[in-house]
Amino acid sequence: MASGRDRDGRLMAQLRVEIFYDHEVDLWGYSVPVLSIIGTGCLTREDVERFVLDSIEFVLEEDIDEPTEAADVITYDVQLAKASEA
Repeated sequence: MASGRDRDGRLMAQLRVEIFYDHEVDLWGYSVPVLSIIGTGCLTREDVERFVLDSIEFVLEEDIDEPTEAADVITYDVQLAKASEA
């Protein structure tokens, strides 16, 4: 995961998404190693780009019902956007 700062000085991070084609089953798949996401069964590469965002959002939306008793809870807003292609 790469990180840096935006123009306002806020921390930004880029998640690496690995896209692959499985010749044995003739389908596309993806992984997001830092979030332990693996997805398969996409018919097209374009499907991968749609499904990977849904997968990341799902993982980031996951909420634990009750925090540990001794824990103080704070939250952060996180926005997802495809990084600019160089």
